Amino acid sequence: PLAACALAGLGLTVLGSTTASAAVPAPPSGWSKIFSDDFAGASGTGVNTAKWQYDTGAGSTFGTGEIETMTNSTSNVHLDGNGNLDITAVRSGGNWTSGRIQTKTANVGAPAGGELEVTASIKQPTGGLGYWPAFWMLGPGQWPENGELDIMEDVNALSEH
Repeated sequence: PLAACALAGLGLTVLGSTTASAAVPAPPSGWSKIFSDDFAGASGTGVNTAKWQYDTGAGSTFGTGEIETMTNSTSNVHLDGNGNLDITAVRSGGNWTSGRIQTKTANVGAPAGGELEVTASIKQPTGGLGYWPAFWMLGPGQWPENGELDIMEDVNALSEH
């Protein structure tokens, strides 16, 4: 997966900028920003663990039939030094590793009667046979009982949106 984020939001945005100099925009009038990350940091470093937590373990335990093991290794999850997050599947011998992160922000959602907007810029892999990048939001509790809102999933680089 490219970015599997368990999100919850109250106001505006979850953002990854495309350049290091791009600042996370201010929310429009009447909105509140509840979470953002511009992925600023040195190339090869891990994510900001004050905002993100690694979801590690065998892919088969996530209910999706994946064969890779999710790690917290910077070989799999790292900043590129230009304001981007890279999540990379790595094959070593007959084994695959990848990365999966989720926000540490808990119970974030639209206020009663309100709205939630989530935005991100995600570059898809090319020639991605076997890749399944995804970005989603989960409710509190355990999946699948807690619900899932898919923001983006792209099986084998076949996304049409």
